[in-house]
Amino acid sequence: MDRDAGQISEQQRSSEADDSNVVYLPRREGTRRSECDSGNLDGQGDRYESGNPLDPPLTVYRPDGTLKSEWWFSADGAHRIDGPAYVRHNRDGGRIEHWYLHHRRHRTSGPAIIEWAKDGSVRRAQWWIGGKEVTEIAESFLAEAETPWPLDTMNESTLLRRGVGELRSRRQNDEIMRPEPIVVGVCLASLFWLPVVLTVALLWA
Repeated sequence: MDRDAGQISEQQRSSEADDSNVVYLPRREGTRRSECDSGNLDGQGDRYESGNPLDPPLTVYRPDGTLKSEWWFSADGAHRIDGPAYVRHNRDGGRIEHWYLHHRRHRTSGPAIIEWAKDGSVRRAQWWIGGKEVTEIAESFLAEAETPWPLDTMNESTLLRRGVGELRSRRQNDEIMRPEPIVVGVCLASLFWLPVVLTVALLWA
């Protein structure tokens, strides 16, 4: 996004005394200022100029003017095909990326959650497919294939098939181990033992 399109004056920036976020969206014809605009907040909460929320990215700046985070959206939530849909820029120079597809964490060429240090090293990486975490499956595949990420098309397809297959297998196992049969068994057992307990209690009395 062109930062100049949503930029406010330095005087307005300096008037923000607390650690609230300042959100800038591009100004377009036909858009209006939100009721939460800078003139109505009196220093409470966020200040922003509202454009079309479906046009990415939504950029968030700290009160001191430094970039805090960026969001990309589609009609059904966080979504981006060619990059992370959420990027948080830390004050120490690092950043955290979250990859979303139709508001579900999803990525097959690399981790869907990556925490980068300032020097470019990876502090944390989690793999997600269709909103389900598959970090263990992905790390096992990477060790087996002896390949780094981002994955090429062939390895990406292989990981996707393996991940989906493992998730389906887990779901089937969960259905087999459903708690309903256990609950039914406990109820039947209680029906058997209840008369016995009552009889012993009456004889003891």
